[in-house]
Amino acid sequence: MRIIKNKITVCLIFFLFIFLIFSSTVTLAKNETEEEQVTAEINVDIEGDIPSINVSEWTPITIQIKDAFGLNWTRLQQKFPFLYMKLVWPFMFGPKVNDYLGYTSLVFEPEIYSGRADGWNLKIEPSTIPGTTGGQSHKITLYAQVDELAVDYSVVIGVKCTRFLATGEEYGSSIFFIPVKASAFNYVQMYALNSKKTVPPRSITDMKVQVINKGFYPDVFRFKVKSKDNVIGVVTESGLYIKPGETKTITVNVLTPDIFFDPGTPHKLDLYVSSINDPTETYIGSILVRTQGFHISPLVILVLVIIIILIVVLFFSIKKLKIENTNILIKNKKKIKTEKETTENTDTFKDKISSLFKKEPVIKKAETIEKTKEIKLEKEKPVVEEKIKEKPVEEKPKPLVDKRKEKELRKKERLLLKLKREQEKQRKKT
Repeated sequence: MRIIKNKITVCLIFFLFIFLIFSSTVTLAKNETEEEQVTAEINVDIEGDIPSINVSEWTPITIQIKDAFGLNWTRLQQKFPFLYMKLVWPFMFGPKVNDYLGYTSLVFEPEIYSGRADGWNLKIEPSTIPGTTGGQSHKITLYAQVDELAVDYSVVIGVKCTRFLATGEEYGSSIFFIPVKASAFNYVQMYALNSKKTVPPRSITDMKVQVINKGFYPDVFRFKVKSKDNVIGVVTESGLYIKPGETKTITVNVLTPDIFFDPGTPHKLDLYVSSINDPTETYIGSILVRTQGFHISPLVILVLVIIIILIVVLFFSIKKLKIENTNILIKNKKKIKTEKETTENTDTFKDKISSLFKKEPVIKKAETIEKTKEIKLEKEKPVVEEKIKEKPVEEKPKPLVDKRKEKELRKKERLLLKLKREQEKQRKKT
C-alpha cells in the first residue's frame, strides 16, 4: 500500500512538473505573439461629423471607446472565487495570469501625425480611464485649437491609446487617426507704406496699405476704417479677392476736419477686415494722420465779403444821414433866428406905433378942486412962511402936435420898408 501511494505521489508530481513546463512554454509562446501584435484592444467610434477647428477657441470632438480586452474581470469575479483564481490559476496557466487578474487602465495621448504642428494645440479629457475591463464603453473628448501662426490648415491628429495592466505593467498600445481642418477666419496682416502723414485741415489725402492673406482659404475681404476723431476714412476697394499668402495693396482716402487753424493734432484711424466666410470684423492695424496749418473755406470768404460790403454801405448811409440831419438843423436854426428877428421887429414897430397914438392924460375936476384947496391953505399960512420966497416955476414949452405926428409917420414908413426888405432877403435865401 505504501508503494502504491508513493507511486501515485510521484506520478502526481511528474504530471504537475510536466504541466508547469507546458504552461511556461505556452505563456512564452503567447508572450512572443503578443509582442508581435501589441495593441490596446479597443474599438473607436467618433460621434457625429468631425467639425472644423476654430481659431483661438477649443473645438470639441467626442469619441466613443469600447474596451475589447479578452478578459472581463467583473464576470470572472462573479463565477470564480478570488483566492482560487489567485492561487490555482498561476499553477494552471502560469504566473503571468496574475497580470490579468484585475482591472486595467487606458491612457490617451494626442499629437499631430501628418502636417506641421506649428499653431495647433491639442488636449484630451479624460486623458486616463482607470478600472476598465473588456466589454465596457467610455466617452472621451478631444479638444483641438488653431491660431494665426498655423502653417497647415489641414492636419491628421493621431491619438495613442496605451493599456496598463493591474500590476502597472504596459500591455499594449494602439493609435487611431482623426483628420481635421481649420475653419475659415480673417487672418490678414497689414503693412502701411506710409503709416504717418501731415496734411492741412479740410483736405483729402490717400494712404497706401499692403495686406497679406495669412489664412488657409482664398476669400473676398472687405475693409472698414474707424476713428474716434472727426476724421473720415474710406477704403476705395469695396471687395478684394486674396488667395492664401497673396499680397495686395489697398488705398485709404482720408478727409481731415474743417478747422480754421490747427497747431498740429494727430488722428488715429483703425482698420478692420471681414470676409464672406467670416463676417466678424477683425482689427488688423492703424494709420496716423496729423493735421497742421490754416484753412479758409470759400463759404467763409464769401460771407466775409458780404459783411464788409454791408458795413461799408451802412457807414456811408449813416454818414449821409448825419449830413442831412446837420443841414436840417442849420436850416431850422436859421428859420428860428429869422422868426425871432421878425417878431422882435414887429414888437418894436408895434410899440412905436402904440407910443405915437397914446393920448395925453386928462386932468380931472377932482384934481383941480384939490389944487385950489391947497392954494387957499397956502394963503392962510402965517406971515413967517409968507416971507419965504417962492421960487418961480418954469413952464415947459408945449410941443406942436402936427410936427410930432409928421415925424412919427415918417419913422413908421421907414420901418415898414426895412421889414419888407428883410422879408425879401429871407425868401431869396430859402
